[in-house]
Amino acid sequence: MKVDLVQHTPDLIPFLAKIASICYNSDPKNQMGLIKHLYESGHHSVFEHAWFTWRIEGVSRTLTHQLVRHRMCSFTQRSQRYCNEDGFEVETPPSIEQTHETSQKYADCISAIKDCYNDLVLDGIPNEDARFLLPNACYTQLYVSCNLRELMHIANERLCSRAQWEIRKLVRKMCDTVVAITPELSQFLVPKCEAHKVPYCPEKKSCGRHGTLSQLLDEAREQGWNDRDKAGTKNA
Repeated sequence: MKVDLVQHTPDLIPFLAKIASICYNSDPKNQMGLIKHLYESGHHSVFEHAWFTWRIEGVSRTLTHQLVRHRMCSFTQRSQRYCNEDGFEVETPPSIEQTHETSQKYADCISAIKDCYNDLVLDGIPNEDARFLLPNACYTQLYVSCNLRELMHIANERLCSRAQWEIRKLVRKMCDTVVAITPELSQFLVPKCEAHKVPYCPEKKSCGRHGTLSQLLDEAREQGWNDRDKAGTKNA
């Protein structure tokens, strides 16, 4: 997997602070303080003015099927309709690589698909029809662009340990390229459980890092009952 940040808004923190200051005709002295205030107070529309573009290679079609669900991004992807995929490479899930038997079954299946794809193309079948054989594991290339607000949302969803492993790896790399040029943004590009002042897991099933909201509420109620019981015993 290769992820390159090929274009981005320069001087991002001063740029966003300047945009935000127009609301109150102010001249912010603490630019990062203002950005943090906007984030914590939920005024995220300002972040839509900052843009990033990445070139991404060596990811599977399984991943891009998930990635394009982030509709506020722009995508331009290698076309299997027009491009010949002779000798295509694939992503192999770690779970399949755990044993020789499953690895061999997977490799044999991919090899058979390659042979059949090549035979069809040699027989005059158009690429756009031969591609019906291609697996979701097939590597692809694409450009992705999005604004900072959408990147924060993607990080919230896809850095979660409940997210699928390949897209979690991709988003981690995307965020790392941004943090490399603007380290101050690292505090915003986090899984959703870390985006709250009081961390909790909003998923139905937690990875164990934090309790779910319902668990926290149950604990609070139980603590409240215990406190009342203790107070009642003391007064008695």
